[in-house]
Amino acid sequence: MSDLVVTVKPGAVGAYDAIARVRALFDQDRSVALISEHASPAAVEGPEPETPSVILSTSGSTGEGRGVELDVDALRASARLAEERLGGPGMWLTAIPTTGAGGLNTVVRSVLNGFDPLIWPGIAGGAHFDGYSLIPSLRALRDRATAEGLRAYTSLVPTQVARLISFAVASDLGAIEALRELAEIDAVLIGADALGDELRQTLHAYDIHVVTTYGATETCGGCIYDDRPLGSTTLEFVGEEPGRIAISGPTVAMRYRDGSPELADRRWLSNDLGQWRLGRLELLGRVDDLVKVGGSMLALPLIARQLKALAGARDIAVLARDDDEWGHVPVAFVVGCDAPDATLRQFAAAALGRGSIPMDIVRLDALPLLANGKLDRLQLLAMVQ
Repeated sequence: MSDLVVTVKPGAVGAYDAIARVRALFDQDRSVALISEHASPAAVEGPEPETPSVILSTSGSTGEGRGVELDVDALRASARLAEERLGGPGMWLTAIPTTGAGGLNTVVRSVLNGFDPLIWPGIAGGAHFDGYSLIPSLRALRDRATAEGLRAYTSLVPTQVARLISFAVASDLGAIEALRELAEIDAVLIGADALGDELRQTLHAYDIHVVTTYGATETCGGCIYDDRPLGSTTLEFVGEEPGRIAISGPTVAMRYRDGSPELADRRWLSNDLGQWRLGRLELLGRVDDLVKVGGSMLALPLIARQLKALAGARDIAVLARDDDEWGHVPVAFVVGCDAPDATLRQFAAAALGRGSIPMDIVRLDALPLLANGKLDRLQLLAMVQ
């Protein structure tokens, strides 16, 4: 195994180890590759980067993860531009794994300001996530930020806030109090996956200052805040509409470990589809979310959004499986919906303006997620292939 690779253990012990490695990166120019205890080191192994860097692996939600070199210049730029957008330097609570860019950022931004972040003890699977475990960390964050004259920030993934809200709806006092404590924080960054309208509205009802982020590991975890680029970051859309999102700017990582040209010269060509809508970035899914069914191109995220709205499901994901007759057939993975399969197919056909649409329905208790909160697409597809 490469000497660069460090396996970060769950809980506070692993987080403090990651903090020490980040300090060594900036103080001693020592590169490091951070992986979770369940990850393979294959994606991040290799020679030491030419520029001091933190090497992370992408989530691998649609395949094997890829090693990304986040050099010190990009990390510094990400911290500076985030502070400019958020309103100034802050004290951070680290509550998501430091082996992902979102969690790493909370460490980097703290270290660059001369502080260690506060650590939620249950980080990276160290303990069960609920309101009772989060409240002491949020209160400590607020108190310490006030004492230092700084703003208070944290980053969460949609899965965490969805769990708090579901517990709050069930009258769980810990979840309700945790949401009230989150409302005292200057900004709660939420990334990793799209924040649904229902979650967003509920968070706003609790007066929580939510900042949504987009940008993935390849842009130091996020260079689009609330659908608007940070600083000099630029976007273009490559190919036929909707185009693939290409991002250029100072927060773009140095390179992929495998040398792929999709990440080079501070430009990253993503597999995400998007467009400008009223001056804001609108995400339209991924390249593999556009599939041809019986000769017509269908956007699978559109089907999911329409089905969720019409059927009142708690959660829906739509992917596609290969089919000899149709080319592809959409598969709806449905959580918390009493509507019959035939009704769901009628809703989908009506939403797409088609008289008929082949579609499989799979009922689940919950959608499988990766550690960073993203949908585990490979696990879903394995159910129907």
